[in-house]
Amino acid sequence: MTAQVTDYRRLVLLICRQFSEATGWTIRFTPATEETAETVQQQLETDACCCWHGEVKDEMSVTGYLHLDVPEYGEPPSSLESVIALAQTFANLISELVSAAHQIDSSSRDLSTLVDLKSSLREGIDLPASLSELLTAAAQLSESWGAAFFLLNPSTHALRLRAVFRMGSETIPLATRQLRSQQPDFRALTSGPVMLHRDDPHGEDFLPPESQSALCVPVMAENSPLGTIWVFDRRRREFSDRQVHVLQSIAIQTAAVLERMVLLRESEDQHRLSRELQVASENQPDSFEPSTTKDPFFDVEARCVSAHELGGDLCESIPLSEGRTGIAVGDASGNSIPAAMVKATVRGALRTQQMEERDVAGIMARVNTALHTLTHSQHFMSLFYGVLDSSARTITYSNAGHCNPIFIRGDEIQTLQSHGLLLGVLDETDYDQSVIELLPGDILVFYTDGISEAMNRSKELFRSQGIISAVRECAHGSAAEILQAIWSRADAHCDGDQLPDDRTLMVIKILNDVSE
Repeated sequence: MTAQVTDYRRLVLLICRQFSEATGWTIRFTPATEETAETVQQQLETDACCCWHGEVKDEMSVTGYLHLDVPEYGEPPSSLESVIALAQTFANLISELVSAAHQIDSSSRDLSTLVDLKSSLREGIDLPASLSELLTAAAQLSESWGAAFFLLNPSTHALRLRAVFRMGSETIPLATRQLRSQQPDFRALTSGPVMLHRDDPHGEDFLPPESQSALCVPVMAENSPLGTIWVFDRRRREFSDRQVHVLQSIAIQTAAVLERMVLLRESEDQHRLSRELQVASENQPDSFEPSTTKDPFFDVEARCVSAHELGGDLCESIPLSEGRTGIAVGDASGNSIPAAMVKATVRGALRTQQMEERDVAGIMARVNTALHTLTHSQHFMSLFYGVLDSSARTITYSNAGHCNPIFIRGDEIQTLQSHGLLLGVLDETDYDQSVIELLPGDILVFYTDGISEAMNRSKELFRSQGIISAVRECAHGSAAEILQAIWSRADAHCDGDQLPDDRTLMVIKILNDVSE
């Protein structure tokens, strides 16, 4: 019993004493509880000294009885009828006082419990423990026997029992329930709290054994349903507005817990994915390493930048037999991880074919078959592959649908045409190959569409013309100087905006002699 209710009972006793002094009739107050109320009433009805008794109630139940005793001596100054009428009025007034005390006490307890609950939920991230605390508070603050929480699966439109308080999960009917029109959970999620009694429609189907009353409140995240909270009671009763509001507050905290758990799991997934991407990018670097290619016949410089952690652009020079170097520049379909997987497949297949390095077209055909076999049909890749021969001073190449490389000799400019379909489109595809004799000063530029399709704010593309214009300005420079000129011009064309695609650029310049 709280201090506030105790104070009101003291006030009732004081009123009884003053009433007795004023009327000459002795009136008493006998406290009662839900369990003892019937017994106390029977005792008063059989007590020969009691000539009247009346209930004193709070919001929910009988809290005691006022009763008049037959006078022991003489005739009292007031008639029995007038005293009974006055006593009944007192009983009604005292009931209102007790109800007010109960409301104040309950509101104070509710507020204290909700504040403590919110504080404890902030500290913990254990979902089962948090749901247990929430359901315990739901039952206690609504003065109910037990509680349950059902979580909604949006994909199946079904609610599944996830937590209970003071009840066995096996006693809860329909532990997995489909949302259907007029069903209590559906009505709660669409219209708000629903009260249910055993003799109501759906009462027998949704109330546990021995439960006579229930209240279902929705758990919502903004306008999206997450589930329902139920409280059950063994008495047939109505839930007060205060109790409904308290349960709605608990439902809001339940939604916050669920959202926080989702965010934590998403954050954990993001951290895990970030770590995995970092490892993958370290094992599959996109940057070009010119130190792997040292040949006095040509000067090579390349740059490959991914828009994401992993990219789909391929840019490699591959030392073959003495005086021969493989050159590969390609662009896989898609972005990030899917594109990187396609690139890795082509990269691996390409390196296994180097034993037949002179048959460039045959290598391209076998790489195509490998990609088609190992990936889905929507995965493909454009690829330029060539072999530089320093002894023969030639480049033998095949182009599978890649951006046409630019070949510059003095004032003469030409593009190296494609020889067939993108890799991976068809299972078996034949490719051609071409051979170009190279002279000192010749320049070869290979690139992906991240360079040629770089767009400025006026929606104008950089195109191959932008590459040619940059090369002409520094054609006498080194491969590194030419590459930097093209790259800088592309960046300036985009007004410094971050490019949305992977960018790859390779420049090869043929040297005059071995001393260069």
